[in-house]
Amino acid sequence: MTAAQEEFFELKNAEDPRLKSGLEHYLMLERRDMGLQRVGFRAWATWRRLGWVMLINTVVALAFFVCWPGSLFDRVTIAWITYTPFALPYLIMVLLSGVSYKQRVCQNGLVLGFRGRTVIPWETIDPGRVHHIDNFSSASWHPDLSLPVTHHAGIADRGLVVCGKYPGNPPFAYWLIGTRSPEKLAAEIESAMCDFGLPAEGLAENAVRTKVRAKKRLGKAGQPLLPPLRGLFDPVIGVPKVQ
Repeated sequence: MTAAQEEFFELKNAEDPRLKSGLEHYLMLERRDMGLQRVGFRAWATWRRLGWVMLINTVVALAFFVCWPGSLFDRVTIAWITYTPFALPYLIMVLLSGVSYKQRVCQNGLVLGFRGRTVIPWETIDPGRVHHIDNFSSASWHPDLSLPVTHHAGIADRGLVVCGKYPGNPPFAYWLIGTRSPEKLAAEIESAMCDFGLPAEGLAENAVRTKVRAKKRLGKAGQPLLPPLRGLFDPVIGVPKVQ
């Protein structure tokens, strides 16, 4: 890990000279400003989500096969006709989702989307506000996620929630980033931020420790697992030290 050379984007108050210039600067950033890509991830759905859909389709098709009167050929035909219109479009949607939702870990920040139109510079990401999510559907009921959230997960059900720059109001938001390998994505983000010159050591480990689960709000010490959404003048909390 390299020594810290860069600073996080933090504003002290409304009179901070970087208030207007800093926000305007981040609004103008594009994909090319994030530098070369280090590694890429896609928002493929996990087998858990795929399995449930395919299982339901299979059960319905088998029910038609067993109950439908007629010859074996007729029953196979009706089962296939029942199965295909539901399963095939879903599989196509899975493929399109994986292609469309791509995350690129670059030298200077995260680049999201098929064309890379969304960029999140490293200095705007709080290492203490990066967390694993195992089930996006269940986590939507989490009390601490009733916050402005930018969904970038497609139909994936695992990934990371990352607090970083948002091109609107509020200027920071929790981004839902879908991937089958949230552990690897968190590790790559930590490595890239450290190489960029920011103190992000322990980001990946803390993301696992503060994993978001459905309706589970407190950790072992009775503290909220998710810090509140970062406000305009809130400082970076960083990775907390574990005793």
